[in-house]
Amino acid sequence: MTEKDYLEQNLVGFENDSFAKEKFESIIKQSEIDVLIETGTYLGSTTKQFSNMVSHVVTIEVNKQHFDKSVKALKGITNITQYFGSSEKVLKNILPSFSEVNVGIFLDAH
Repeated sequence: MTEKDYLEQNLVGFENDSFAKEKFESIIKQSEIDVLIETGTYLGSTTKQFSNMVSHVVTIEVNKQHFDKSVKALKGITNITQYFGSSEKVLKNILPSFSEVNVGIFLDAH
């Protein structure tokens, strides 16, 4: 697979894997997840898909170039909060603020 092919796949969200998307939707619905925390935003395509499944998405990206691109791609989507930094540090700081809601965490950082 070429880099261009990979990028095109990724821009759809879930790397264009409809089975994965359906599985996540099912798990989110069954578990009544209100907030989804995603580690590893990359370009924001999967983040955008998650924003249609839950009331709020929190996403964390450590790569500055990816973070900047995802900020542009997700601009205007009001139920997404983005953080730049390492997952372990950001999670340590934000998790206490979600004690009153049902949270799912998608560990997708590399």
